[in-house]
Amino acid sequence: MSELGLDDRLFLYAAGGLEADECEAIEARLAERDPAVRAALERAEAMLARLPLALEPRLPARDVGARLMARARAELEARGGATQERVGGTGSMGSGLATQASAGTPRSAWSDRTGWWAAAAAVLLGLGIAFGGFRLGHRDEQSHLALARAEASARALATSAEARVEELLRDRETLESRLAVLEDEIASLRTRDVDLEGLEREFEERLESERALAEAARARAATLESELEDLAIRLASVARELANERASREVLEARLERIPALEARLTATVRALDLVRAPDSALIELVAEQGGERGSASVFWDRGLRHCYLHARSLAPAAGEATYALWVEYLSGRRVRITDFDFAPGEREIDAFADLPVGLGEITRTFVTRETGPDATTPSDEIVLSELVVEPGTPGAAGGRRYERRAL
Repeated sequence: MSELGLDDRLFLYAAGGLEADECEAIEARLAERDPAVRAALERAEAMLARLPLALEPRLPARDVGARLMARARAELEARGGATQERVGGTGSMGSGLATQASAGTPRSAWSDRTGWWAAAAAVLLGLGIAFGGFRLGHRDEQSHLALARAEASARALATSAEARVEELLRDRETLESRLAVLEDEIASLRTRDVDLEGLEREFEERLESERALAEAARARAATLESELEDLAIRLASVARELANERASREVLEARLERIPALEARLTATVRALDLVRAPDSALIELVAEQGGERGSASVFWDRGLRHCYLHARSLAPAAGEATYALWVEYLSGRRVRITDFDFAPGEREIDAFADLPVGLGEITRTFVTRETGPDATTPSDEIVLSELVVEPGTPGAAGGRRYERRAL
C-alpha cells in the first residue's frame, strides 16, 4: 500500500478500504492541517460522491470462487507431473541417479507446500476481490437508493414550494388590488379636503365682501342724508332769495324754472332715502359681467316690489347713442326694462329712482345691459352688470342670489 500515491491512499481512506494502521497514518497527516492533504481529501471525497452516478452497480459472478479453485488445482497438478518426470529419470543413469532422486524428495514436498500456499493465497485474493466488489456494489446500490429518496424529497419540496409561491403571488395580487383601492380612496379624500378648503376660503372672502358692501351702503345712506340736508338748505336759500328778489322777475322766473327740477330731485332723493332706510327693503349687488369691464351697482326695492332705487358706480360713458338699461326678470320669465341711465365724462356715481310694474310676481333676476336705443323691449346680449351669486342655485331659490333684507 505504501507504493500507492497520496491521492490513491486518500481515495481508499475515503472509501473505507485501508487497514487500521494505514488509516491512523492518514489521520496523522490530516491532523497536521496540511492544505495540500486537505485539498487531496476533498477531491477524493468528491470523486467518490460522483462514482455512483458514473457507473452502474455490478456484482461479482457467483462462480468466481469455484473458478479460482479450479485454476489453483490445475496449476498444482501441472507442477506435480513435472516433478514425477524429473524423479523417474532413464535406465542408463544407474543408482547414482536414484540416490539423487531419493535425496531430492524433500525438495519436492516443499515445492508442493509452496504451491498449496500460493493456491490458497490466490483463492483468498479472489474472495477478497469478490467481497470488495460486492461491498462496492452494495454501497453503490445504497447510494442510488439514497439519491432516489433525496430526489423524491427534493421534488416534493419543490412542488410544495411552487404551490406556496403561487399562493403568495395570489396574496400579493390581492394585496396590490386592495392597496390600489385604498390609494384611490385616499386621493379622493384629499381632493375633497382641498375642495372643502377652497369653499371655506371662498365663503370667507364673500363674507368679507358682504361686510364691505354693507359698510358702503351705510356710508351711502349717510351721504344721501347729507345731500338731503344740503338740498333743504338750498331750498331755504331759494325761498329766501325769492322773498328778497321779488322785484327782479327775470331772476325770479329763472329761479322758479329751477324749482321743479330741484323739487323732483328732492322728491326722488327723499323717496330713495326712505326706500333705503326701510327695515324690509331688499338689496341686490351687481358686478361687472365681463373681465374688461369695471364698475358695480346696488339695487334697492321695497317689500311690495313697487319702487326701485339704483346706485351705479365707476362705469364708463356709453358710446354714441347707446345708454345703460336696468332690467328685471320675473318668475314667469318676463323681462321688463325699468329705467335708463348714463355716465357723463368724469362722473363716478349716478342715482336713479323708478317705479316697478305691479302684479308681475317675484323678481328672480336683475341686470344692466348696454342698449343702442331707448325703444328696445328685449335686452341685448351685451350684459354689463349681473347679480353677485353666493352659491349655485336656480333663480329665486333660497340662497341662490345675494338677496339681503336690511334693517337700518
